[in-house]
Amino acid sequence: TKQIVMPLGPLPRRPMLMQLNTRVLMTELSETLGREATLDDIQDSALDRLAQAGFHIIYLLGVWKTGMFGLHKSRKLLEQDPCIKGFSEEMVGSSPFAITEYTVADELGGDQALERLCARIRSRRMRAVVDFVPNHGEAMPPPPAPPPPPALHTVSLHEAQ
Repeated sequence: TKQIVMPLGPLPRRPMLMQLNTRVLMTELSETLGREATLDDIQDSALDRLAQAGFHIIYLLGVWKTGMFGLHKSRKLLEQDPCIKGFSEEMVGSSPFAITEYTVADELGGDQALERLCARIRSRRMRAVVDFVPNHGEAMPPPPAPPPPPALHTVSLHEAQ
């Protein structure tokens, strides 16, 4: 089948943006579905409601791959932050800003799932945006210093003869 993409036209002077925390949304959908949810599981009816509410832009927060260092730091907050006291470690994810790679996280369905979701958003005359901010990399401790070079044995011209 051939896909026809209609131009969206200019945004209004004051566009309305809805931010969706994809990690939280996937957790909620997973509980409802009884299995791990991906971006493909976002219901068309939910997208329809956003369009009917007058949103022009859907900001998909948290789609990029994150790492273990960010997850460890987030879980450490369980001991320190009274607002999240009582949460289990399984309920805490890495910060969406601790990005290790600008590819869609595998558990969200990968890059193809994002492409399909963006097409569904666009079909409702809305735009999808994701962040691409270079300083949103996962803060990691510095790598260990490289080992010293092996000792070089030098031979003088006199020894070589």
